Amino acid sequence: MYTVEILNAIRAGASTEYQTRVPAATQTNIDSVGNAILSYTNTYEEFTNTLINKIGLTVFVNKMAKNRLAKFKKGLMPYGKDVEEIFVEMATAEGAFDTTGANPLGRRESDVKVMYHRENRKDKYVKSLSKAQVKTAFRSADGVTELLSMIVNAIYSGANQDEYLIMKELLAKYELNYFDYEVLEITDDPASALDFIKTVRKAVQDVSFVSPTYNKAGVQTFCDKEDLVLLVNKDVMAHTDVDVLAKAFNLGKTDFEPEIIVLDNFGSMTDTYGVLVDKDFFMVYDTLIEVADILNPDGLFRNYFFHVHQILSTSQFKTAVRFKKQIVV
Repeated sequence: MYTVEILNAIRAGASTEYQTRVPAATQTNIDSVGNAILSYTNTYEEFTNTLINKIGLTVFVNKMAKNRLAKFKKGLMPYGKDVEEIFVEMATAEGAFDTTGANPLGRRESDVKVMYHRENRKDKYVKSLSKAQVKTAFRSADGVTELLSMIVNAIYSGANQDEYLIMKELLAKYELNYFDYEVLEITDDPASALDFIKTVRKAVQDVSFVSPTYNKAGVQTFCDKEDLVLLVNKDVMAHTDVDVLAKAFNLGKTDFEPEIIVLDNFGSMTDTYGVLVDKDFFMVYDTLIEVADILNPDGLFRNYFFHVHQILSTSQFKTAVRFKKQIVV
């Protein structure tokens, strides 16, 4: 959003008193708008709180894509702090057809497995904003935009980056539970990249059949091709043609690219070229996203606190396989 748009968006949702005191912004009257906002404490407080709490939070949500794994998030869970994940094993045959119908009403207990995911992140990020900084923002056409960017980059981008690092560590924490496919060390030799592609293609086919092999819980399940996402190390992409890699899923390049997420690394998990997971493998929920603030009357600045509470976990019932560098003895 540009400065004029931000100022008018704040004014449109502001109190009648604010709208009376502060004129609509144009490219030529930003300094006058600034004077009107800064000259009265109530309008200044309303402006800064809306700028950070409403406009800033909207920018934060829009910038969530900076976490490359954000597509796996389940969204906001406004009530409760636990998620119950249930898996019901498929039914098994009871034997040959019985013409007498001797036991039609007998109870058949379901084999139900339950896993709980609990809130395990409570972080806060703090940024101070002084009246002098706000006053300076009205000295240029892009000043308010730059002020908002400064706050967003300081608070929200830090939260995004931490979320990304935590989710990569979830992948690393799962290390002993993947079904591993060994692949040749990927080098400039095209044969090594081809080996990786062939192995990915094999894994895609393997996990499409019902099996207890490819999930930690050992339940009888499968994963369709369209529900798979390939997380791949950036170094692999330097040697691998996306067009060729797409063929592992029998898709064209355009269709396949959204199904690949390139990561800089897999956290503390080494010797890993890629991980193939079900789109519902990550169990990540926001339980609280909130901005709070407090005035420091001694220093004439206001501290803004951005709180992020989350459930960050992985499912034991979903498909997850790893492509690991082959150890040559």
